Amino acid sequence: MIEPKIFTVGQINRYIRNLLENDFILSSLLVKGEISNFKAHSSGHLYFTLKDASGALSCVMFRQDAAGLPFEPENGMQVVVY
Repeated sequence: MIEPKIFTVGQINRYIRNLLENDFILSSLLVKGEISNFKAHSSGHLYFTLKDASGALSCVMFRQDAAGLPFEPENGMQVVVY
């Protein structure tokens, strides 16, 4: 029996970051959906789910990006995110 390779959280984060930064499609990805489960944390980070009829993505917007938003995100809002 072949033993499965076990990865650390840090290894997976680096792998996914590399994919997002270096893949032609993922590096400039725009996603359209509806905001749900919105939470503005005391740290300034924004947490929310972006969903449509066929799926959902858990999302975070870090404080430095959230500070530049020209609007206040709300549940039910249709948005395009980068």
